[in-house]
Amino acid sequence: MPEFIRNPNIYLSGNQVICAALPTAERETLIALYNSTGGENWAENTGWLGKPGTECNWYGVSYDLQSNCVRTLTLPENNLIGPIPESIGNLQSLWELNLSGNQLSGPIPSKLGNLSVSDTLKLDSNQLTGPVPAELMNLTALWDGNSDFRWNRLYTNNSDLRKFLNTKQIEGDWESSQLLNGGYLAAPELWIKAVIETEEKGSINAIWQKGGEGETDGGHRVIW
Repeated sequence: MPEFIRNPNIYLSGNQVICAALPTAERETLIALYNSTGGENWAENTGWLGKPGTECNWYGVSYDLQSNCVRTLTLPENNLIGPIPESIGNLQSLWELNLSGNQLSGPIPSKLGNLSVSDTLKLDSNQLTGPVPAELMNLTALWDGNSDFRWNRLYTNNSDLRKFLNTKQIEGDWESSQLLNGGYLAAPELWIKAVIETEEKGSINAIWQKGGEGETDGGHRVIW
C-alpha cells in the first residue's frame, strides 16, 4: 500500500512521489516542449514523460500541490535544441521560466504573454530570432531587473516594448548584445536592412551594421 502523508494530493509509492495529475493542457505543454527541443538528448531529463501524476518528479518542474499547476520550469544549460512551442502559454500559473543557455531557435511565442503571474523570465544565451512579440508587455508581474533576453537575435521597433523590456532586464539593456547571423551586434538603431538589386543574382535581402551616414553633392542621404 502507498504511504499517505498529510497533503491529500500527494503520496509515496516506493521511492517515488506520486501527485495528483496536472491538468491535461499543462501536461501536454510540458510534453510539447520536450518533443520540440529534443528532450531525449537533454543533459538531464529524469522523470520526463512518466505517467500522469509523476510530473512533480520531472527534472526542472515544480508545481503547487494544492492547486495542481506548474509553478516553475527551470531548464538552463540543459541542451534544449529547437523552437519553444506556442502552447507554453498554457502554463498560466507559472511563476518562473528559465530556459537560458540552450540552443532554442525561432521566434519567442506570442502566447508567452499569457504567463501573467510570472515574476522571472530568462531566455538569454540562445538562438531566438525575429521581433519580440508585443504580448510580452502583458507580463506586468515580472520583477524589475530580474529577467534576461540577452545574447539572441532579437529586435523590436516598438518603443513601448523596448522600454518595458529594459525595465525588466538584468542590468537594463537587452538590445546591445543581440547578434545577427554574421555575429555583428544588432541594436535596431545600429543596423540596416535593404533589398539590393544585382545583375548577377537579382534581388538580394541584405543586412549590415551601420558604419555612418552622409550626403551627396546632389543632396541624397547615404548610409553605410
